[in-house]
Amino acid sequence: MPSPSRQCVVLFALLLGAAPFTSTTAQQRSGAPVLRLSGAGVVLAEEFTELSGLRELRDGRVLVTDLKDGRLVVADFKAGTVLQIGRKGSGPGEYRQVARIWALGGDSTLVKEPYAPRWMVLVGDKVVATVGSSDPALTAVAMGPLQGTDAIGRVYATTFGKNARGVPAIEEPLVLLRVDRRSARVDTLARVQHEELWKRGAGITTAPMADRAAGGASNAPKRYSIALMAPDQVAVFADGWVAIVRPDPYRVDWCRPDGRCTEGKPLGFEKPAMTTQEKEAYLDVAKITHSWPPTTKVDETANWPSYVPPFASPSGIDGSAVLAMPDGRAMVARLPSASARVHRYDIVSRAGVVEAQLQLPLQERVVGLGAATIYVSVIDADGVQRLRRHAWP
Repeated sequence: MPSPSRQCVVLFALLLGAAPFTSTTAQQRSGAPVLRLSGAGVVLAEEFTELSGLRELRDGRVLVTDLKDGRLVVADFKAGTVLQIGRKGSGPGEYRQVARIWALGGDSTLVKEPYAPRWMVLVGDKVVATVGSSDPALTAVAMGPLQGTDAIGRVYATTFGKNARGVPAIEEPLVLLRVDRRSARVDTLARVQHEELWKRGAGITTAPMADRAAGGASNAPKRYSIALMAPDQVAVFADGWVAIVRPDPYRVDWCRPDGRCTEGKPLGFEKPAMTTQEKEAYLDVAKITHSWPPTTKVDETANWPSYVPPFASPSGIDGSAVLAMPDGRAMVARLPSASARVHRYDIVSRAGVVEAQLQLPLQERVVGLGAATIYVSVIDADGVQRLRRHAWP
């Protein structure tokens, strides 16, 4: 369905049944307040396919990326406009693919093109530079996944650690690097568990290709591989702090700007077994949220972990289950379960304490945070996503 570039801002109070935040309606077992949205918020009528990145500018407009449509746009909630930035291509100011958006200092923004050694730098909604593979900072992180940026322009990325022979190896944890874009200085901050290491600890044994193929020439039963994994997640803050969310035990480790890291306290997660009931709950949630796998029958699936992890890597090229909040806390997207079929976001302080938990319906998820705002993707029955803005209390 075509989507006009200019549409009115619409209010969906009755349609969405959304909720302003309140910290008094419920309490978790831990005693931390539960926050829920109320009121209509403000929703753009623009249609998106997969909202993947968001960065609020000083004037209240937001830069937004749509992963599946390959769009980078600037959205103005006051005017109700959505305008594309740049165009498809390989030239200056062009891109073939977009994913997350990384805030630099002021109104400067970095956009990395996935699977290509190219960065775009924006000031406001204007592309001011295209950085290629000859740039020393980009060379330092190579094709490693970008994990974030800080306000002084440093970039953070992960790359495979080296084995005893000094060779990068998949059996080693990832290494989190901090690279100064001006001097190209590289600092190593921490070791980070990647998907393959987590799979081993979670008891995932990959089914043979014939078993997990969806149809094809194989006579084996049709089975879909479950992409449910919980490697360490990273969030970078404007002040140079870094949060590393670990799944086992579930905790948040914090690294200071000087490179010193502190292990967080376990957050009380009990590792529930991946029972048939939990698998059914996951498949029901997956159908609503990201349409994979295309079945709700447990016997048509394979490669489940042995337990329900506290969080999971979201779908998308460089998605993360943790967001850096403007006030310095980390927002961790918890995995829905049979007993909690909602989207839950633990808000964890730098002291390693869950201070609150935001809860949203399954059709809604947090896309990004502004100075005093929160942006939520709302998906309708046809899979169309729209962007809604709320004031943070």
